[in-house]
Amino acid sequence: FIPYTESRGIIQIKPLVFVRSTQTFIFETGCGSGSIAVALSNQTKNKQSFCIVQPSGTPYEININRSNTTNAITLGSVVNVLAEGKAFISSQL
Repeated sequence: FIPYTESRGIIQIKPLVFVRSTQTFIFETGCGSGSIAVALSNQTKNKQSFCIVQPSGTPYEININRSNTTNAITLGSVVNVLAEGKAFISSQL
């Protein structure tokens, strides 16, 4: 479920997901697939680009390009690196 509001061409979403293993609902901080779904549901012939703000405050820019032969959707945003490191995986189990 993705409730959203729109003001001055900017859409703000608040995606809610069901976590089956705990039988609970939780609000997500961001949702790319949900943002694309909201953009597609708001698309018109004259409106092909959207700014969708995530609950984290990060804006996602979505562009929809359709033609007679292809459909393309792009999603862009700033990405912050939260952690860096190396992983060592043993081949012996």
